[in-house]
Amino acid sequence: MRACASGRKKREAGRIGTEEYFETLVCNYEKLVYSICLKMTGNPFDAQDLTQDTFLSAYKKLPEFDGTFEKAWITRIATNKCLDFLKSAARRSEPKEEEYFAQITDQEAGPE
Repeated sequence: MRACASGRKKREAGRIGTEEYFETLVCNYEKLVYSICLKMTGNPFDAQDLTQDTFLSAYKKLPEFDGTFEKAWITRIATNKCLDFLKSAARRSEPKEEEYFAQITDQEAGPE
Protein backbone atom coordinates (compact mmCIF):
# COMPACT_ATOMS: atom_id res chain seq x y z
CA MET A 1 0.00 0.00 0.00
CA ARG A 2 1.40 3.37 -0.92
CA ALA A 3 1.71 6.21 1.55
CA CYS A 4 -0.27 9.25 0.50
CA ALA A 5 1.13 12.69 1.00
CA SER A 6 -0.66 14.55 3.72
CA GLY A 7 -2.86 17.40 2.63
CA ARG A 8 -4.78 17.77 -0.60
CA LYS A 9 -3.06 19.19 -3.62
CA LYS A 10 -5.21 21.26 -5.90
CA ARG A 11 -4.33 21.65 -9.51
CA GLU A 12 -3.46 25.30 -10.02
CA ALA A 13 -2.35 26.66 -13.38
CA GLY A 14 0.43 24.15 -13.99
CA ARG A 15 2.03 24.53 -10.56
CA ILE A 16 1.55 20.84 -9.93
CA GLY A 17 2.40 18.22 -12.53
CA THR A 18 -0.11 15.82 -14.04
CA GLU A 19 1.55 12.75 -12.51
CA GLU A 20 1.66 14.29 -9.05
CA TYR A 21 -1.95 15.46 -9.27
CA PHE A 22 -3.09 12.05 -10.48
CA GLU A 23 -1.31 10.44 -7.53
CA THR A 24 -3.21 12.66 -5.12
CA LEU A 25 -6.49 11.78 -6.85
CA VAL A 26 -5.76 8.08 -6.42
CA CYS A 27 -4.73 8.52 -2.79
CA ASN A 28 -7.78 10.61 -1.93
CA TYR A 29 -10.45 8.68 -3.80
CA GLU A 30 -9.42 5.07 -4.40
CA LYS A 31 -11.42 3.73 -1.44
CA LEU A 32 -14.47 5.77 -2.42
CA VAL A 33 -14.31 4.61 -6.03
CA TYR A 34 -13.83 0.99 -4.98
CA SER A 35 -16.80 1.16 -2.60
CA ILE A 36 -19.01 2.61 -5.35
CA CYS A 37 -17.97 -0.14 -7.75
CA LEU A 38 -18.45 -2.84 -5.12
CA LYS A 39 -21.94 -1.59 -4.24
CA MET A 40 -22.97 -1.47 -7.88
CA THR A 41 -21.54 -4.82 -8.97
CA GLY A 42 -21.59 -6.88 -5.78
CA ASN A 43 -18.37 -8.57 -6.84
CA PRO A 44 -14.99 -7.55 -5.34
CA PHE A 45 -13.04 -8.70 -8.40
CA ASP A 46 -15.20 -6.70 -10.80
CA ALA A 47 -14.99 -3.75 -8.40
CA GLN A 48 -11.19 -3.88 -8.51
CA ASP A 49 -11.19 -3.96 -12.30
CA LEU A 50 -13.68 -1.12 -12.54
CA THR A 51 -11.71 0.95 -10.04
CA GLN A 52 -8.63 0.55 -12.19
CA ASP A 53 -10.64 1.42 -15.33
CA THR A 54 -12.00 4.51 -13.58
CA PHE A 55 -8.57 5.86 -12.74
CA LEU A 56 -7.21 4.97 -16.17
CA SER A 57 -10.04 6.93 -17.76
CA ALA A 58 -9.50 9.82 -15.34
CA TYR A 59 -5.79 9.88 -16.19
CA LYS A 60 -6.54 10.08 -19.90
CA LYS A 61 -8.98 12.96 -19.37
CA LEU A 62 -6.82 14.80 -16.83
CA PRO A 63 -5.48 17.42 -19.29
CA GLU A 64 -9.08 18.48 -20.02
CA PHE A 65 -10.12 18.59 -16.35
CA ASP A 66 -10.12 22.03 -14.75
CA GLY A 67 -9.65 20.78 -11.18
CA THR A 68 -13.01 21.84 -9.76
CA PHE A 69 -15.38 19.39 -8.15
CA GLU A 70 -12.86 16.56 -8.42
CA LYS A 71 -14.81 14.26 -6.10
CA ALA A 72 -17.95 14.58 -8.22
CA TRP A 73 -15.90 14.15 -11.39
CA ILE A 74 -14.17 10.95 -10.29
CA THR A 75 -17.33 9.41 -8.80
CA ARG A 76 -19.27 10.16 -12.00
CA ILE A 77 -16.59 8.35 -14.02
CA ALA A 78 -16.84 5.38 -11.65
CA THR A 79 -20.63 5.31 -11.85
CA ASN A 80 -20.57 5.44 -15.65
CA LYS A 81 -17.99 2.64 -15.81
CA CYS A 82 -20.18 0.48 -13.55
CA LEU A 83 -23.34 1.20 -15.53
CA ASP A 84 -21.58 0.31 -18.78
CA PHE A 85 -20.25 -2.88 -17.19
CA LEU A 86 -23.69 -3.89 -15.91
CA LYS A 87 -25.30 -3.24 -19.30
CA SER A 88 -22.71 -5.35 -21.08
CA ALA A 89 -22.99 -8.09 -18.44
CA ALA A 90 -26.74 -8.29 -19.01
CA ARG A 91 -26.17 -8.69 -22.75
CA ARG A 92 -23.52 -11.36 -22.20
CA SER A 93 -25.62 -13.51 -19.89
CA GLU A 94 -27.35 -16.44 -21.46
CA PRO A 95 -30.61 -17.74 -20.04
CA LYS A 96 -30.51 -21.13 -18.38
CA GLU A 97 -32.33 -23.98 -20.10
CA GLU A 98 -35.12 -23.99 -17.50
CA GLU A 99 -35.62 -20.24 -17.85
CA TYR A 100 -35.71 -20.48 -21.62
CA PHE A 101 -38.39 -23.14 -21.74
CA ALA A 102 -40.42 -21.44 -19.00
CA GLN A 103 -40.61 -18.30 -21.16
CA ILE A 104 -41.98 -20.16 -24.19
CA THR A 105 -45.76 -20.09 -24.20
CA ASP A 106 -47.77 -22.90 -25.70
CA GLN A 107 -49.81 -21.74 -28.72
CA GLU A 108 -52.01 -24.84 -28.83
CA ALA A 109 -55.22 -25.38 -26.97
CA GLY A 110 -55.09 -27.53 -23.86
CA PRO A 111 -55.42 -31.35 -24.00
CA GLU A 112 -59.13 -31.18 -23.24
